[in-house]
Amino acid sequence: MTMKKMLRLSAFFLLPLAVSLELVPLSGRLGQTTASANSSGSVVFQPNGSPRTTRGGASRGICSIASSESSQNKKPAIALIPNTDAELTTQAHPTIFLYIPDGTIVSAELSLWDRNQNGLYQTTVSLSGKSGIVGIELPDAAPSLEVGNRYKWSLALICDRTERSRDLVVEGWMQRTQLSSTLEKQIGTLEPLQRARLYAQNRIWYETLATLAQLRRSRPDDSRIATEWQSLLQSVGLQDVAQAPVINCCQSENQPQP
Repeated sequence: MTMKKMLRLSAFFLLPLAVSLELVPLSGRLGQTTASANSSGSVVFQPNGSPRTTRGGASRGICSIASSESSQNKKPAIALIPNTDAELTTQAHPTIFLYIPDGTIVSAELSLWDRNQNGLYQTTVSLSGKSGIVGIELPDAAPSLEVGNRYKWSLALICDRTERSRDLVVEGWMQRTQLSSTLEKQIGTLEPLQRARLYAQNRIWYETLATLAQLRRSRPDDSRIATEWQSLLQSVGLQDVAQAPVINCCQSENQPQP
């Protein structure tokens, strides 16, 4: 094997190895981690991936949003992810969350690529027609994420079906990891808020957010949940949308496209 080929192989396996090493000591200290998860500490998150040079979760596009707000007060569409190049999920079909600035946008296009940005899946999703934070689950029809692999996703909010260049687009990366059997069993015994804390302490973003978002949606008047939700979003620089409602959403409109 040539030295050039060996270097290519080393680069390919570098990121999955780094993630595995990151999780081992955390699950290895399970008693300590669990005790912390059962405490009253706030849910905060320390990102895994490398920082982006630009804010990948903020929208790009030129959709004209009708609103009574002044342009200075309007928020862009924002993906609820840290500003990094790959956060972790334990799910084969995780849920992606984003903030939608205006309820006049009623559909979006969800796309998934592999680490080399080869297209894997695309579908159109019906939105709720409300402004707020929504969760869009990668459908079962999409390929299951493989443990150790990185994937890029994007959501194009369709402002005008006849002029797709005006779409608002948010995007991000994720990587699937696998919990140890001990940690998986422990998570299954915890109530949702404690579970969110344990996911956060093990630096698993997508399940931390999904668990706390479900609590926020089902208990919108619970001040303790509101505080935890704000703490989590603030810890990754998303405090600007922490007050937005978490709303029920969404439904796939069509069959997957190649």
